[in-house]
Amino acid sequence: MYGMKQPPLPENEVARLEALVGYEILDTPEEAEFDDIARIAACICQTPIALISLILPPIL
Repeated sequence: MYGMKQPPLPENEVARLEALVGYEILDTPEEAEFDDIARIAACICQTPIALISLILPPIL
């Protein structure tokens, strides 16, 4: 990405990624519990919808 600075990685990035993979929720079918969390976030933020992203690093 030309011209964009990459932010520094947090000190706990490895632990964050290990936890995210350990939850075994990536690339899984829809679950009502996650929809509920998004609805709660929308309510708290007073918006019609909310999205929550679980981010892994890009695979090169």
